[in-house]
Amino acid sequence: MKTYAGIPIQNLWLLMLYASDLKLTQLRQAIQYLDTPYIHDSLVAWLIQCLEQYLQQPQQHYVSKQQALAYIRGKVDIQRSYLTHSLMQGQVHCQFAQLSFNSAEHQYLYSVIDKLLNHTKPEHHLALKHCQRQLVQLGVQVIGRPLAPKHVTHRALSELLALADVLLNFKIPSTKSGQQMWQQPQDDVRWLRQLFERAIGGFYKKYLTQRWRVLQGTVLRWPQTTQHIALPQMKSDVILTHQDGRCILMDTKFTQIWTQGYYRKQDLFKSPHLYQLYTYLRSQEDSKSRFDFTQGILIYPSIGQTVTADFQLHGYQLSFYTLDLTQDQQGIEQQLLGFIGSSRHTDCDHISWPDKALDRLA
Repeated sequence: MKTYAGIPIQNLWLLMLYASDLKLTQLRQAIQYLDTPYIHDSLVAWLIQCLEQYLQQPQQHYVSKQQALAYIRGKVDIQRSYLTHSLMQGQVHCQFAQLSFNSAEHQYLYSVIDKLLNHTKPEHHLALKHCQRQLVQLGVQVIGRPLAPKHVTHRALSELLALADVLLNFKIPSTKSGQQMWQQPQDDVRWLRQLFERAIGGFYKKYLTQRWRVLQGTVLRWPQTTQHIALPQMKSDVILTHQDGRCILMDTKFTQIWTQGYYRKQDLFKSPHLYQLYTYLRSQEDSKSRFDFTQGILIYPSIGQTVTADFQLHGYQLSFYTLDLTQDQQGIEQQLLGFIGSSRHTDCDHISWPDKALDRLA
């Protein structure tokens, strides 16, 4: 089995799917491809299928346009009309929205296809080229590198863009020569750390029912009585709130859970991580705080090791957990749900049911 830093490549793809914007129904279908020998090719084939279906009935979108007209349409750009002397020619510069196929969504799809053309099998290359020609025939023109559109309302297009984003922006680090994915080793560390954080939050956001509310990257405020310009920002990784009053603060750490004691030659939890979690919890005891935390959880990745430690401190339950990334999909899901005591079907929507390798990246 191919691994990277001890983590099976298949599980890296699984984390990327959790971290993506794919909906739960899409996620269920994508996870089925994880059992295939060539995961990337399987996802490209799925993208082609979705593209061909969408291009049978493509959607027009309102696109901002600016043009000199002999009549008023939309907003009048007086300054531009004056500078170009268009008024002397019986025209006025107008800014308006017009239905067009040359939208940001279609431009992004074009750029994704363009990137994939150099990294696909011959049969996929021909199919992608055909889809690209169809976009050109619709009038799609790409200048520069389009950004991924947000808040797309059209369901089929939204799902298509989410899948395209997975294939375009998420890359598996490779240690083989001739398959360079990143420029520097430290980029791998940063990528894996961010992926682990986003995957944990994305998993809970997709799988937990409406009884839960999942927040990612929320900034916590210091109490009003504790204000200073030099205080650092408190940015949380994941916050889970339940209708029954539970409020869980989660922080992910892409490093080993243990450190060697200075006075006691034994494995100990890392003091800075414990202090940070404790500070985050106690800082929100102010009456005007948005959150009333009941538990704080630190989650670490591990390779074949399982650590679960729970204890009480000043009314809070503090937990140190490791997520074994060598497990199969079912084991990873059950472990994540077990962290918050929600392995019951009423609380989640199931789709199915040593650390030295990580230490060199920490």
